Amino acid sequence: MRIFLVRHGDAMGGLMDFGRGQISRTADFFKSLGLDASKTVLLTSQLPRAVETAEIIRQTLGLGEVLPKSWLRCGTSENTATSLAQFAVDNADFTAVIAVSHMPEIENLLGKLGFNGAAGNGSVHEIEFQSRTVARLFQP
Repeated sequence: MRIFLVRHGDAMGGLMDFGRGQISRTADFFKSLGLDASKTVLLTSQLPRAVETAEIIRQTLGLGEVLPKSWLRCGTSENTATSLAQFAVDNADFTAVIAVSHMPEIENLLGKLGFNGAAGNGSVHEIEFQSRTVARLFQP
C-alpha cells in the first residue's frame, strides 16, 4: 500500500486562490501516478482548508467519498502516526491512502520517520512505515 501525506494549500481559514492553484497542481501530480480510483482512499482533517484541499484532489482523481479523521486535525492530541498506520492495517484492501493534514502534524510524523525537511503547502510525501522511510515526491 502506498501512503501519501499532503499539506493543505495556502490558506487564511479557507484556501486562497493561490492555494487552490497549488492543490490543482498537486492533484494533477497524483493523476500522473495512475492510481486506481477504486482502490484509493482520501482522508482529511475536518478543518476547512484541508477539506477544500481534499475536495480538489477528489474531483481531479474521480475518487469516492472523502473520510474526515480527527487525528489529522491541526493541534490534535491524538497520535497521527499511530492512527494512520492502524488505518492502513485495518484497510488493507486499498492500494493507496492520501491523507490531507496540517503543520505541525505532518512534520512531526515525517520527523519520527527520520525525514528532516520542510513540508510546504501542497507538498506530497510518501511514507513507508515498515522501512521507516519518507520521500518528498512533489512540491508545487
